[in-house]
Amino acid sequence: MKKLNETNYSSWSTRMEFYLRGQKLWEIITIPPPKDEKLLEDWKQKADKIMYILAVTTEDQFLPRIKESKSPKEAWDTLSTIFARTNEARLQRLENELMSLSQETLTDHWSIFQQSKKCLCRNFETGS
Repeated sequence: MKKLNETNYSSWSTRMEFYLRGQKLWEIITIPPPKDEKLLEDWKQKADKIMYILAVTTEDQFLPRIKESKSPKEAWDTLSTIFARTNEARLQRLENELMSLSQETLTDHWSIFQQSKKCLCRNFETGS
């Protein structure tokens, strides 16, 4: 699995969820720790496995953000928050670029249309 980086959160998180489900670990992300001591010990072992998996599948620059997480859910939510904001900003920038490009392109096409129209009108008037 490719490590989580600034551009692949969506595919990484999907693959990671499927992997954790396949390993029967996903429930640790979705449920709080149990109160029962015996169940809690099993939960902690699974939580440690998940934290290891998250650590080795995340680029080093993001490790400090999850290092102090008290649970896999907290780490998962932290990554989700980081990349949701990053993706929203990237989407907004792309939308702005598209709008800018569309306006420039439209202006260019309109200019070409006007020039062609003038040329056709001159040719029509001269009978060419």
